[in-house]
Amino acid sequence: MSYEDSRTKVSDERKIELLKLHTVAADEKAFWLIDYWCNKTFVGLLLMPFSRHQMLHLDGCLRIISKIKK
Repeated sequence: MSYEDSRTKVSDERKIELLKLHTVAADEKAFWLIDYWCNKTFVGLLLMPFSRHQMLHLDGCLRIISKIKK
């Protein structure tokens, strides 16, 4: 990723695609999440502090991977 690419935000087209993929719950109260993430630059997303929420997702992914490999 180039320096210029790292400073860009998620495009409106990608934001619409994320909505169509149902990446966020259909509840109107959940749409703020897409706006929050899409208003960050790629560097901003990468440099966010690692939180407990992300660790739970990572743990879940690792459990799924281990079950698939068996």
